[in-house]
Amino acid sequence: MKKAVSYIRVSTPGQGKSGLGLLAQRAMIKAYCKANKILLVKEFREVKSGEDHEKRPEVLKAVNWCLLHPEFDLLAAAQSRLGRSEFFISSLIRQKVHFVSMDNPTADNFQKHIQAAYDEKFLEENRENTKRSLQAKRDKGYKFVGNVKKLIRTLKRKKRAYLKKIRYTIRREKKKYTTVRSLTERLNRLGLKKLNGKKRGWQASEVHGLLRDISQLK
Repeated sequence: MKKAVSYIRVSTPGQGKSGLGLLAQRAMIKAYCKANKILLVKEFREVKSGEDHEKRPEVLKAVNWCLLHPEFDLLAAAQSRLGRSEFFISSLIRQKVHFVSMDNPTADNFQKHIQAAYDEKFLEENRENTKRSLQAKRDKGYKFVGNVKKLIRTLKRKKRAYLKKIRYTIRREKKKYTTVRSLTERLNRLGLKKLNGKKRGWQASEVHGLLRDISQLK
């Protein structure tokens, strides 16, 4: 019987406390193991941002486990849970760590590289969007002393509300336009508003991140 270890991760303490994100990831992995007759030996769990793998000891433990036991697969609900760094994902491939993501379990190494590029681009765009939002507040005279965390929470709430508002439209269109490229073109034709209020200018990397966020929405 094939053996595996799993890695599940959420980015914030709030997500960790709710347990919903971790439970959903665990359920996906267990279902995959059951369907494919895989023995899940150990789970590594973490509440950390996926940006810097060196600050995530549990993912390093999971990787080391697989390096010591090359017969084991490393399972994650999505490749972005392992990390959003193209360098890190590429290093796993070079070290011949066989990792499988539940959202695309048949992905080959080429597809994994492409996915890593998408994930890193999405992270960069999120960072830039946050910076622009903060600068817009500064331009309006907003004082950030003691209010940065509050503002970030507000931005996250707005994003969640936005995702809930558009998710049914996205899921409906995804049935007809099955590739990220065709869906991107469709959203631009529809004039679907972005989070920043713009009606057009969707990029494939944005749509890819949008699909990922909606799939994780509770």
